[in-house]
Amino acid sequence: MTIKTTTIIFIFFLVCLPVFALGNGSGNAVKESGKVMVTGIVRLVGSVPFTEFVITDNDGNDWFVFDKEREKFEKYQQQKVTVKADAFYNDLVLAGGKKVGVKRTLKNIIFVQNG
Repeated sequence: MTIKTTTIIFIFFLVCLPVFALGNGSGNAVKESGKVMVTGIVRLVGSVPFTEFVITDNDGNDWFVFDKEREKFEKYQQQKVTVKADAFYNDLVLAGGKKVGVKRTLKNIIFVQNG
């Protein structure tokens, strides 16, 4: 394969990749709900290197912790906590456009009760 062909293939993928990543854009809006109070167990979910902290409440809802605040939660794994935070909701949409749920994310987290 020549350098010219390799360069053309590379540019093709460089241009097309963002288009595939964006998807069809249907129903992927972020909604802010304001301050919420969440009580639940802190868990680490995902596979290395893509792990995230969540607080699982009594109703089984997972509240994801914003990445920049994950250090606050390292010492509370598998412990019950109560936090006050700003909540953001993202629709989870499959490639075909079918809505399969909601991702709840917490930002600006303040611990009310821990341990």
